[in-house]
Amino acid sequence: MKYITTNDCAAGGVNMAYPFKDARLLEYGLLIYDSAGLPVQKAFSTSAILYNFSVILVIKGNIQLKVNECSFSLGEQEVIIIPPSSVVEMVGMAAEGRFVSLYFTYDYLKRYSIEGKYFSLSGFIREGVLTSQQVEDRDFGLLLQLLAMLQHLDSGNLNEDDAAIQVNLFKSFLLKIKHYYSESALDRKITATVVYRFHKLLSENFTRYRDVSFYSKKLFMNEKYLSQLLKKKTGKTARQFIIDMVIAEAKGQLSDHAISVKEISGRLNFSNEFHFSRFFRQYVGTSPTQFRNKEIRST
Repeated sequence: MKYITTNDCAAGGVNMAYPFKDARLLEYGLLIYDSAGLPVQKAFSTSAILYNFSVILVIKGNIQLKVNECSFSLGEQEVIIIPPSSVVEMVGMAAEGRFVSLYFTYDYLKRYSIEGKYFSLSGFIREGVLTSQQVEDRDFGLLLQLLAMLQHLDSGNLNEDDAAIQVNLFKSFLLKIKHYYSESALDRKITATVVYRFHKLLSENFTRYRDVSFYSKKLFMNEKYLSQLLKKKTGKTARQFIIDMVIAEAKGQLSDHAISVKEISGRLNFSNEFHFSRFFRQYVGTSPTQFRNKEIRST
């Protein structure tokens, strides 16, 4: 393990914004970076691929980052776990902000029998959905103490006992975070986040994209999981939401008699009027023209 500060980064020519590029990660297996003293004006602009695991804990202020094009604003006492192969961009940090990042390899987890009991991949990472968690005051204080002890033990010449203590401190850190990524707590947050983001994406794109795959890719999850999650939370699948949105918009535009059916089909991105009419009839039971005529008679 190696505990690295911004002074170490400056001396070694390492960009603190992207410490996961540090070659020492392969040597030590676990690197801990402390951003204390990092100038706010340091540009966080270039995205990079994270090839190993990362846990980021905000100590003070807030930081903004993007992971796989999803934006996160992390406040004090918030933690996020980022899996390998993620595209990460550190966007910015508040004045006097401070965060600690732990970067570790899967080989390190296996070497010290951490994977499973202390760090379950399936528990921390659910269907590729990332969430941040707010750490309670008491647990936050304990995490800070663990980090301080890890820093104290940072030495190139640890004896066998100190090396074992170091590994166990890291295990304790992961165990404390694991509590916030329990299945029930994580599922509630994932569900709320995904439902909101799906509705936002749908409202912005339903006239152009009617395939569930478009929305699942944007949300970085598979189609089946997205539909199952929406069905469980709302009673409707992703496909049903898309259809309902398109039909509602079509009905609204059909109520404006100045717009032709052909024009409406173009606005809703159907290849032609025939395909639009077939789609409308399938889910409404009448053709667009029949629906419009019925509306006229009822007014």
